[in-house]
Amino acid sequence: MANTAIVKEVPSGDCVILMGTSGSPPPQRQLNLAGLDAPRIGFRDRADEPYAFQSREFLRKMLIGKTVQFKVDYEGASRPPPPLLAAAERLSCNCLCCCCS
Repeated sequence: MANTAIVKEVPSGDCVILMGTSGSPPPQRQLNLAGLDAPRIGFRDRADEPYAFQSREFLRKMLIGKTVQFKVDYEGASRPPPPLLAAAERLSCNCLCCCCS
């Protein structure tokens, strides 16, 4: 069964922060996109990996503020991250990689 939430933030090209549609304040959840390993954004003394900004911006422009459906398949660090369905279309590696070619 899929859950519904609004995309609040996109910290990287393979992660989104979702905000629930009910409650005060609404619950938030971080989801990593399944099967995707985007370039990392730099932090303090570490430089951005190539195309890190472009991959994040591509995902941000496509999803920020949109209502999405998601399904949690696994939780915890030792299991794969949950997949995310956006606007009835599955996000795939091919879709996200096209911005870098």
